[in-house]
Amino acid sequence: MKPVIAAFLFLCIGCNQQDVTTLTAIAQKLGERADNLTPRDPALLRTWDVMSSGASVEARVRRRLLYDALLQPVFIEVTGAGEGKVTLRGQVTLAAQKSQAVELARGTVGVTNVVDELEIVAQ
Repeated sequence: MKPVIAAFLFLCIGCNQQDVTTLTAIAQKLGERADNLTPRDPALLRTWDVMSSGASVEARVRRRLLYDALLQPVFIEVTGAGEGKVTLRGQVTLAAQKSQAVELARGTVGVTNVVDELEIVAQ
C-alpha cells in the first residue's frame, strides 16, 4: 500500500488542494487492494516513512525547479521565510527561465508568496 501512496505523493507536488484530496483518495483505495498483493518490504516501508514525514514548501519548490527541462542548466536558490513565502535567487540566461521558475514556485502546494530575485544575465 505505501509504495502506491508514495507514487501518488510525487504526483501531488504542485497540485492544488482539490487535486491532492482526489489523488489521496485514489491512492488509499489502490493501497488497500495492493496490501493483499505485495509482500511487506522493509526497504520500501523505510522509504515511505521518510517521504510521508512531510516535505517543506522550499523542498517542494526545489524539486519542481530541479526536474523542469527549461531550468536544467541553471541553479536557483530557494529559501523560505515561513507561512508559505519563498524567495528565488540566482542567475538565468533567458527571460523564459525566469518566468518558468516563478510560475512553478507559485503553483506549488503551500506557497502563498514568491519573492523573485532572479537575474537575467547574458551568456
